Amino acid sequence: MERASLLQSLAMHYLNERSTERMLPYNEDLVERVLFLLSRQKARLEAVRQASKVLEHIYRVEIERVEWLVTEYLLIRLEKLRSNFYLEEYANLSEAEQTYHQAYTRLNQDANIFISEEDIPDRVKKQPKPAYAGIYVLEDIPDAVIDNEPLSLSADDFLIANVRTISHLIDSMQVLIV
Repeated sequence: MERASLLQSLAMHYLNERSTERMLPYNEDLVERVLFLLSRQKARLEAVRQASKVLEHIYRVEIERVEWLVTEYLLIRLEKLRSNFYLEEYANLSEAEQTYHQAYTRLNQDANIFISEEDIPDRVKKQPKPAYAGIYVLEDIPDAVIDNEPLSLSADDFLIANVRTISHLIDSMQVLIV
């Protein structure tokens, strides 16, 4: 995958992660590849630092943009971990996120802040509400099922749907939440 498409893919992961309450699958390979490209870009910056101030500025702006995107993507995921003890999507976490979530939960248990999900009265439990969002279709999906309705979606289609019923399309990056 070339550099531009890697950054576009990370940007789509960021937008989808930001637009939904649930934890989406963590794409470790994508993040590692972007971080590798970032380290190469930093090496190029050092190489052109004395040669051209214009190139130095262009590289610096690009590095800051990519660093911001990676940082925001990871911060959104961390905030979701901190604000939700009771994750339904534990398998979507990276190993580091799983370790963080376990340590954070343990810390809150030690401080007597954590209450097990079974001990929360039904009247207080947060009931999942249907979360509707605008969905932009990125590629042709001839056999999509949305809200139990079979649909044939084409690239560039736009629709409103319950995010929970299209989670498989979000996870596979076939749609973008807008």
